[in-house]
Amino acid sequence: MKRRTFAAAVLILFAVIIIIMMVMFSSPDKTVQTETNMQEINENQEQMKMNQQNNGGWGDAETTSLTAYALMESGVQPYAVYQNAERVNVSIANQNVSNAMDYVWAQTCYDENDEDEPQNITTANITCYTATAVALNLVVCDDITLSASDQTTNASRSSFLQYRLISCQSQSGSWNNNVTDTSLAVYSLKKSGYENETVISRGIDWLQGNMELAVSPKDMALAIIALNEYGVNVEGYADSLAEKQKNDGGFGNVEDTSWAVIALSKSENTEVLKSRDNAVAWLKNQKIEDNRELALTTLAFIESNGVVEKTGPGPPVPKAVYALSILLFVALLAVFGLFARIDESRVFDGLRKNIYEYIKLHPGEHLSRIMRTFKMSPSSVTHHLDVLEKTGHILSHKDDRYRRFYVNGNGYKAYTSGEDYKPVISVLKNSTSKKIARFLLSNRKANQKLLAKKLCIHPSTVNWHAKRLRNVGLLSRRRKGKELYYTISPDAEKVLGLIG
Repeated sequence: MKRRTFAAAVLILFAVIIIIMMVMFSSPDKTVQTETNMQEINENQEQMKMNQQNNGGWGDAETTSLTAYALMESGVQPYAVYQNAERVNVSIANQNVSNAMDYVWAQTCYDENDEDEPQNITTANITCYTATAVALNLVVCDDITLSASDQTTNASRSSFLQYRLISCQSQSGSWNNNVTDTSLAVYSLKKSGYENETVISRGIDWLQGNMELAVSPKDMALAIIALNEYGVNVEGYADSLAEKQKNDGGFGNVEDTSWAVIALSKSENTEVLKSRDNAVAWLKNQKIEDNRELALTTLAFIESNGVVEKTGPGPPVPKAVYALSILLFVALLAVFGLFARIDESRVFDGLRKNIYEYIKLHPGEHLSRIMRTFKMSPSSVTHHLDVLEKTGHILSHKDDRYRRFYVNGNGYKAYTSGEDYKPVISVLKNSTSKKIARFLLSNRKANQKLLAKKLCIHPSTVNWHAKRLRNVGLLSRRRKGKELYYTISPDAEKVLGLIG
């Protein structure tokens, strides 16, 4: 190593020490960020791994689906192999060991007389194991990021599960005239990208017209989760659910309370979120050993997890430290002036450049989508996004549900008449809002009734999405008699062309 390089290394190390000293002594207050539920999430994750049976399941099909989904949501990769309490290798979806996906698939989709292939589906022989079990299986199947060689198989499985569900739908639009079954069926079909909106909207209409059947907190919570996934404003339903909360903060039992926490987290109302937090505190005080309850509480903790800042007084600052800090800071400036140069090329090491280019081509994409595209863990993708954001190459924007990412710069303003482009792109990233915008571009001054009919969505859903489009300046409306007519801004076409 050359003397100059060695000297640079020593001086930079010295500069780091200076920064640490200045941070420690220049401010009497210390602020620490912590995640509210991470301890409980990590403890539950380890317990769920230990509880997995040697056949890959956690008891029945519903519990196994819920547990597999909770493990993936808590950061466990579907193909990771780990050991259970009996030190047997198990996994969520790894084909080389006993895994949850094979167990659930066999429980819900195999004929007893045929161990290799799913049973032939006809209206005569279809029998749902339970609509809930099939729906939860579909959610797990959709959430697994598969290798290219397995994608065809997974698409076939998803189609099979979707067909099983829609074959069980009654003429009324419900599943078994039951709020729980209907809510989970609608949620799983919507989440898995089922293309027939009529099937889903019939289920949504049934739920909205039969909320009186949602007598338990669990029923009401599941209905809220399904309606929210479809894009219905659920604030009124969330208020009604919060009213069922007991004085101790719970909703009766662990399962009802867990579903309630997940549903209340969909609200933006401060009072509803306070009820949610009280329910979380109640769950943390319960002794939970049952596999189903472990999975549900984990999902509740994940859904309600947040970052809090705690500030407290630091140590007193000696006067001599101020003088020393000034001298050392001058030395720091000299060090960075001579030697400290940021190597911009290292920002784009490895996959980071691919992630940057992907965001450039897909402005407004969120973490989950980026994670699935690159088949990476949440922590790995978050690390690369943090590096890109801290170095100023990208920036992020929080909308109602997701944190969305954009390439830094003003290029997108040309698509939004100079206005802030981030809220505009965020709204049009929603599939239903996008459909409404595209329809209005081809059908100028359509009314609410026509939109609902042509797009097979509920009028209240049209109204909710129209309000979001109005808030970002893309839609205007005028009333003619009893009818409400909408007009879309030409900017919508430019932004849709940008995001695809």
